[in-house]
Amino acid sequence: MRYFHYIDCTSQATPFSVLITLYGVLLARLLERGVDGALSILEELNNLIDGCGFPVETGVFSGAAPDAYVVITPLSDTFGAFADNRPQAETQEARLSLYDKGNYTAKKNTIVRALLGADFIITDRRFIEREDDTGYFHYSVDAAKIYEME
Repeated sequence: MRYFHYIDCTSQATPFSVLITLYGVLLARLLERGVDGALSILEELNNLIDGCGFPVETGVFSGAAPDAYVVITPLSDTFGAFADNRPQAETQEARLSLYDKGNYTAKKNTIVRALLGADFIITDRRFIEREDDTGYFHYSVDAAKIYEME
């Protein structure tokens, strides 16, 4: 089924109202499709990044760090949609920090394509720094996903 939604972009529409309308359309599509039994964004992201062939851990990388790895940090859990004074969906967001001693561009693109292919919403991505003391390039990607409340 295709969705078409008219967004009022006349002078009476505020940027906030357009954003809320877009969020509502996205939420409706995601809720209709379902969550595929995933428990949380952390579980999904760990499986996704591991499937890309990158070492991944949550919070901090323990042990000896390889030349390239990913650390996932939870950012937020918010309720974005309510019905009958009860939350109907939860938006979970996490930051994927890619550390690479070489050219990080190909790995970054692999991660971004994998996230988009798994229906994640990329809310931010940016180069952070080159760490002089370790030699790692640090690049972060913030990703969010909407989960239906049980």
